[in-house]
Amino acid sequence: MIEYGELIGEWGADGVIGIPVDHLRPLFTFDVASLPPGGVLPMEVSVVFTTFVKGEIELFDVVKMQVGNAEPVNMVIIGAVPEDDDLLFALNLASGAVLLVDLNQGAVETVNSTARDFVEFLYRLSMFMDADQGRASRAEPAARLRQELTRLDRMAFEDPESWWSAAFAQLEGRI
Repeated sequence: MIEYGELIGEWGADGVIGIPVDHLRPLFTFDVASLPPGGVLPMEVSVVFTTFVKGEIELFDVVKMQVGNAEPVNMVIIGAVPEDDDLLFALNLASGAVLLVDLNQGAVETVNSTARDFVEFLYRLSMFMDADQGRASRAEPAARLRQELTRLDRMAFEDPESWWSAAFAQLEGRI
């Protein structure tokens, strides 16, 4: 399991931002131990995550969204997909899971079971990208990383169309 010092070692103290846990704690109905160490998120991880949210919804806004006939979900916005302002990452305030919200389609997908797992995925992916030697040698290390991450949070890869499944299909050269 990832530790706070490792996150700071990878992204630096200026490269992380703290989730306003004290402000949000009354809204949490999940175990705060499922938050990342120190309650921090990376400011940015290349092409997969950024805290620079653009548009009407801002970083750490609390929103309620209903998808289909399901009960409305209360969530806090924790980031976005770079280059796509309509794809936001959110923390489900009931379960602690990280969701991907598609504002265009009104769809929600679970990305990781917990925010701790989400940040560990980002951390491991960031380290992978730091060591990347280029496309020709990427597939095998990417497949090994996917296997490691699957052991950490199996749910993240259960759906072959999921966020992480699609990202690793690209890294492994399968698409």
